[in-house]
Amino acid sequence: MNIRPEYQLLLSCARTGLSNDNQDKIRTLIINGLDWGYLLQMSKSHGLAQLLYYHLHQTDHDHQIPQSIMDQLHNIYWSNLARSIPLSYELNKILNVFEKKGISIVVLRGLALAQTIYENIALRVAGDIDLLVQKKDLSRVAKTLLELKFTSPQSGLTRKKYSAELCFVKQLVSREKYFSA
Repeated sequence: MNIRPEYQLLLSCARTGLSNDNQDKIRTLIINGLDWGYLLQMSKSHGLAQLLYYHLHQTDHDHQIPQSIMDQLHNIYWSNLARSIPLSYELNKILNVFEKKGISIVVLRGLALAQTIYENIALRVAGDIDLLVQKKDLSRVAKTLLELKFTSPQSGLTRKKYSAELCFVKQLVSREKYFSA
């Protein structure tokens, strides 16, 4: 099977750390030439642009990658970090309050993966915070989130056959709050 070199590069970068073999493969793919526009498009559509930038930035010591591509990947990486910092701040606040109140919680998907597996919140796209709680705690969870200035755009609890879902939102203040000293 013949896999396009752009996909080979994405697959090589779809990990948090690179072995020496991965780094060599990436350098070889870069030197042999790529359709950079296609690579950029594919990295964005698969949610891998941040990882691609992270690894290319560390690997491209000979500056073989077009600067316009690196600039676009740079912007995607840093924009994602800027979105993730307020979410991470809110998540840590929620975790602290829930712990004090004795509410068991499991963080799912985006930020959970970014903080635990990726160990870099800029490498994983996260647009919200997904929490898993016990059904018996739903009313306490809702009350606590309201105390933390979250609002519920839903008219109450959405019930499903085996679960229940709450949706809360919070209008975050300007990013300067999170980036000031």
